[in-house]
Amino acid sequence: MRTYYACDGSAEYTESGGSTTPQWSKTYIYLGARLLSTLTPNGSGGEFVQYHHPDRLGTRLVTNAQDTTHFEQVTLPFGTALNAESTGATNLRFTTYDRNATTGLDYAINRHYDAQQGRFTQVDPIGMRSVSLANPQTLNLYAYCANDPINHTDPSGLGFFSFLKRLFGKVIHALKAAVVAFVTAFITGGNFRTARRDAIRAFVSDLGFRTRTWRPTGTPPTFPTGTGRPALHQIFQGTILSGLFPSPSSFLSQVNGWAGGTLLSQLEAEVDKGYGWWGPCNRSASDLMRTIRRDFSKFGNFSELLAGGLGYAWIKFDPGPIRQGRTIGITVGGVSTVDPRISRTRNMSVTVSSASTTGFTFTTNPGHVFYPGTISFSARDTDSGVNFTIKLRGGFGDLESRVGFGMAFGEFEDHSWWDFLGQVRKSCGNTN
Repeated sequence: MRTYYACDGSAEYTESGGSTTPQWSKTYIYLGARLLSTLTPNGSGGEFVQYHHPDRLGTRLVTNAQDTTHFEQVTLPFGTALNAESTGATNLRFTTYDRNATTGLDYAINRHYDAQQGRFTQVDPIGMRSVSLANPQTLNLYAYCANDPINHTDPSGLGFFSFLKRLFGKVIHALKAAVVAFVTAFITGGNFRTARRDAIRAFVSDLGFRTRTWRPTGTPPTFPTGTGRPALHQIFQGTILSGLFPSPSSFLSQVNGWAGGTLLSQLEAEVDKGYGWWGPCNRSASDLMRTIRRDFSKFGNFSELLAGGLGYAWIKFDPGPIRQGRTIGITVGGVSTVDPRISRTRNMSVTVSSASTTGFTFTTNPGHVFYPGTISFSARDTDSGVNFTIKLRGGFGDLESRVGFGMAFGEFEDHSWWDFLGQVRKSCGNTN
């Protein structure tokens, strides 16, 4: 028999004999970090539900409301099973470890535990950094809970200091994931509540908590949709929780206050900036501009990882030549690499308002992040080669654009135009 684990180990599927189609065999239901119940097939298309009642050492009593049966499993402090005093057994017996029926070893996530010896079979993953001289018991890197299983548990197979180090790292990583999820959702979706929901979901998911129950059949629950739903700040208005759910305008005012009153004034400022490159070129300025106008998308398309790889963003232009009067579609998008379900795209466009042998200008259309605004490209010959410039002038199209550029998207936009100039430099024969 072959066993497959899915959904972070919450579901088991098995194959037996010559079968190549896994069949659902068990699902674990958790309430936070606590095992609440297990579901197994009852042989007639339904489910057999067993509820787990723990003591300090793990599951002590297992009950079933369907047939009113129950059994008890007794365990010594270090996990040794007292079969003579037990009336049944499960594989999740000691702490939250999965006990192998063949070897008798417990899978403790980061290492294995031997209940017969009362110790782990491998040292603590961070080695001597898990040691504290104030507690000599920690000098034994194989010890379980510093040899004090009555007052402590170790659900992940990490020593206390190793656990704190791992926990701190996970919290920092989860906070980064939440920031990326919020920025991605707010920039591309423009909805503050959706962005906050996605940030919380990313934070909880990245910490490893189960946010849904995986079942072999059926669909997850859905929430009501429509424009008639009240916003969170309206639901909690006048209650003690109102401070936790401010309105979007109130939130921005608070952030502006934290920033010394300068944030909103900076976000509301007009856009007026430029990018440029000049250097040797193996062609004239007009020939270079002709190459760019032939297919702008080959120069303008750009993508990159954000926030140390926690997110991915891109901008894509419709392919085709630059000619006066043409409308060019643009897609801007972002996705969380932590939770790919968190992704947003925004479609916008520009119109080529002027075009010549030495340059062309885009006029932004409604829905663009810069609206109203213009983006101009020009090239001219110099004694040392070619001078190529990009100029952006206009205002932010909406609140989403203001906040997005103030938080993250402004840096991504800078990188995209510098990459554009890098493509221009290569077109001139400069590869360095």
